Amino acid sequence: MRDGRRLARSTAIVSALLLILLTGLVSAHADVQNLVVQPGQAYTVAISLTNGDQVTGSLSITGGSGNDVNFWVTDPSGATIENLGRVSQGGSFQFSAVQSGGYTLHIDNSFSILSSKQVTLTYNVAATAIPGVSPTDSLYVIALVVILLIVIVAAVRKARKGKAAP
Repeated sequence: MRDGRRLARSTAIVSALLLILLTGLVSAHADVQNLVVQPGQAYTVAISLTNGDQVTGSLSITGGSGNDVNFWVTDPSGATIENLGRVSQGGSFQFSAVQSGGYTLHIDNSFSILSSKQVTLTYNVAATAIPGVSPTDSLYVIALVVILLIVIVAAVRKARKGKAAP
């Protein structure tokens, strides 16, 4: 009986430490930028990402008659992977990095000849230390490992109880 309690306690401690360690594999980075994009100009924001990183964000625009800018995202090879087109007042975006490297957020006011635009750009990067595995998938793996440890402890306890019975 005493061995069963020790085993259960040890397994609980190991499970908690494993959960803390694995949760550390997933990190997040958030950024907010307040920009003024002059008429006839464009502004870019470079983000260095690793394969599997997930980006979510939004932009809010004021200024000019339409409170608008063009917005799109390009990957390290320059291909457009997200294109919101002309965004009036605000919009949101999201994408996953399919390769490691520099991604670029494009905020374009080149169509305007008179009005500058005030843009608030907010974005979050959920990153994982396991290349090619998304942060969401990493959390599923963590949950699965913890559940398996609980099942193993329960099975060992049941087996030990069966041996102790006369």
